[in-house]
Amino acid sequence: MAAFVQTPDIIRLVCHIDENLPPMYTDEVRFKQVLYNLLYNAFQYTEQGEIAVCVEVQGEMLEIQVRDTGIGISERDLEGIFTAFYRVAPKEHQRGLGLGLSIVKNIVEALNGKIDVSSQLGVGTTFTFTMPIAIDAQLQVAAANLSVVDHVEVLKLSLPIEHLVNGKTVLIVDDDHVNIKVLVDVLIQEGYSIIAVDNGLDAMDYLKTMKVDLLLVDLMMDGMSGYDLCSNVREHYDMLELPIIILTAVVKHSDLVLSLQIGANDYLQKPINMDELFIRIRSHLAVRQSSVEAIEDELNFLSTQVTPHFVYHTLNTIIDQTREALYCLSTYFRAKLNVHYRHTSVSLEEELELVQAYLYIEKMHFGERLSIKYDIDETIDLRIPALTIQPLVENAIFHGISKKQEGGTIELSVQRDGGFVRIKIQDDGVGISEADQQRLVNQ
Repeated sequence: MAAFVQTPDIIRLVCHIDENLPPMYTDEVRFKQVLYNLLYNAFQYTEQGEIAVCVEVQGEMLEIQVRDTGIGISERDLEGIFTAFYRVAPKEHQRGLGLGLSIVKNIVEALNGKIDVSSQLGVGTTFTFTMPIAIDAQLQVAAANLSVVDHVEVLKLSLPIEHLVNGKTVLIVDDDHVNIKVLVDVLIQEGYSIIAVDNGLDAMDYLKTMKVDLLLVDLMMDGMSGYDLCSNVREHYDMLELPIIILTAVVKHSDLVLSLQIGANDYLQKPINMDELFIRIRSHLAVRQSSVEAIEDELNFLSTQVTPHFVYHTLNTIIDQTREALYCLSTYFRAKLNVHYRHTSVSLEEELELVQAYLYIEKMHFGERLSIKYDIDETIDLRIPALTIQPLVENAIFHGISKKQEGGTIELSVQRDGGFVRIKIQDDGVGISEADQQRLVNQ
């Protein structure tokens, strides 16, 4: 509660609590929910003056009062103040009374207490509720079971809840139906589409079929915990695609750090300050929207660069290269598969055409890893045995270039040398061992 009580200087918070009060027989978590909501409403409607919390014994009950010097409530509004989702017409800067007051009434009555309200316009408002005093037998039971009333069914909602409008969609996942009811009510007021479930499996099912903009996830749930749900969601959505805000009563720093490490964008500690919740939701949705717009702008920019002219020429280039590759492949196969070709002589020009066809195919395979240099005297008119040069070039690539990670260069030179023609195939590959050289020569 200390985190909540950050009062401005013009509002004084006063506590009238006897140190010798007997213990209550209640659920500590539910009691804090009641007190928090009443204090929250008091601060919402008190611009200056005093807010007082008073506790005294009344028979077998403790009577707790939350009294403020705020704007007060009219008699007409007092009649419906505990009706589900009732709102007093607020001033512009106020969010309205009735925030969780129907839930507060349900909780108090489930804990065997009663709640009432009195108010006078312009003077202030007093909420009074009672809690049973613990007798000896109850204290003994409580000592053995730290939360005797933990299983009191304060509110049972019919889930899932779907309230779909044109606003951003928030998926609430919490196994506490009271928390769900409060969150659903206030977020509907803010104009959001709401989906609410009480377990992680149902949440994952909704994510498969519905467009969700943000998740509110309770950390400690039965079955699939908030940790597990967050981890599962991050397997399909990154932090910009689907923000997750963890809601937790845990105060251990290590647990909060873990929730962020597994993919939560943010966390809020219970009891939740609604104004802070709204700010966090708006902030994360704004970041998400900015990310979406940035991606769309980039795609729009790229689409303007892809002109029909560019696409046409690209397709033509692919077709031309495919045609050239097929021509080279047919040239290579004709030479390799023709038995009679092997035992004939061919012109130097025909042999070099086969070599170039073979190198074109290998270039498509190796890409930038293969460089080819030609130094050919085109005036040479010579007939040579078929498949004289191509196998040597193929050998240079297989034994030299292909075994070198960064690839290399093949140089083919055909030049006159006196009364002879010198044909030279050179590569800068890994080289051939002496034993392999001898074996190749003897083949």
